[in-house]
Amino acid sequence: MEDEKLGGVLGAAALEWLAGEARARRAKDAEHDACDGLSGLLEGDESDVDDDDLPAKASIEEEAVVAASPGSSLAPVFGVRGPLVWRAPTHEKTTPERSLEYHASHEATGHGDVLWASGERLAALILEGALDDALGLWRRRRRGGVVRVLEVGAGVGLPSAACAASGISVVATDAPCAASILALALTARRAGAPSKTPFAVRPLDWGDDGAFCDDDEAMGGVLARASFDVVLAADCIYNPLAHRALLGTIRTALRRPHGRAVVAYALHGNCRDADVLRFFDLAAEFGFNVDADRLGPAHQLRASASMRRHCCISDDAADRGHKRAVVHLVVLELRTGTSSEACR
Repeated sequence: MEDEKLGGVLGAAALEWLAGEARARRAKDAEHDACDGLSGLLEGDESDVDDDDLPAKASIEEEAVVAASPGSSLAPVFGVRGPLVWRAPTHEKTTPERSLEYHASHEATGHGDVLWASGERLAALILEGALDDALGLWRRRRRGGVVRVLEVGAGVGLPSAACAASGISVVATDAPCAASILALALTARRAGAPSKTPFAVRPLDWGDDGAFCDDDEAMGGVLARASFDVVLAADCIYNPLAHRALLGTIRTALRRPHGRAVVAYALHGNCRDADVLRFFDLAAEFGFNVDADRLGPAHQLRASASMRRHCCISDDAADRGHKRAVVHLVVLELRTGTSSEACR
């Protein structure tokens, strides 16, 4: 069965959960179809309804759609589309073009189908090697060491796909929403296979310490506590109510000493900017040194097509530069002696 090929990406437990979600969805759809059939018999034919009266179906980066995935029967169940193509910006004509393929679903939780500027910026830095250099990871890789990266709140998972394309072992996580996890898993299966780089996907709620195992043997070490050199978080701090849980998860995941997190964010105006930026004050309480300079100043991107649709940004505003596409990068580094216990 084609879906079973996702087992190497998701692991047995997550694959079983996803299959259960699919069975429940199919049963619900069948019940809905049966009700629609009965309604049609009782109320008459509605085939003359104007298409303009029907809700618009979400579309994702139409200009980037390529051939359908050689893939999974689960994809249509959860509205997953792809692979889609993202092309990294090139700064000079001599720079070779780099691209990544990803999947997305309009059913993804937390607007996880949107190509957010923070994820684009982080992916570009990874592909350029700038993140590798800034964090000193290349030294460890040159000595033959394995660098492990965890992405939290991955959305479409561009930074994770960039890691896999760069030969860095990565685990992409997002909230336990079947559409989100399936889209990530299809991205991982496609990105990880050619590079032979480990690219795993797991559902993960922030603040759920029970999702992490205590040693590298359990669960194949995929979510082993204190086993990650780097945690990536792109556009994850816009909700101040989630700050404490997010920081707890980051601290639980990072290797000691010198584990680092890279937080890429934009200010979206959903709440006061000051409330969003308090994340970094709280990070200090959690035992992190906060470095807002290592990865350079804020960077203005042009909002992607899906961002322009979701945020109602006009093409003119995107060309001028929109606040929600200004990406800030901050490095959090665990102070020596910081434990993995969450700050209460």
